[in-house]
Amino acid sequence: MLDKFEKNGKGIMLETEKGETVKAMNEGTVLFAGLKEGLGKTVIIQHADKTESWYGNLDDIKVSLYEFIEKGKEVGVVSSNSKDKSKGEFYFAIKKGEDFIDPIQVIRFE
Repeated sequence: MLDKFEKNGKGIMLETEKGETVKAMNEGTVLFAGLKEGLGKTVIIQHADKTESWYGNLDDIKVSLYEFIEKGKEVGVVSSNSKDKSKGEFYFAIKKGEDFIDPIQVIRFE
């Protein structure tokens, strides 16, 4: 993990391999797929419980607006790390209502 939730109170920045696929944490409908200021290429999925999962800093987006996404479906591809081009990094956040919640409280990261 490159940036923790406490840094901005919205999401976390995860380090992985460059070109790694990013998969949906749960099924839902794509509310946004495009460029978002500060996050670059971003996908936002709304889930049945009205929470949203945000996937940002992507190199490529693999879904379309209003598409229904199954859990585990590829939503995008990780972009390269700004410091080490052999590594990748992407932004991940969970939003419930108007508030972002710490993903670490909901999902286990390895």
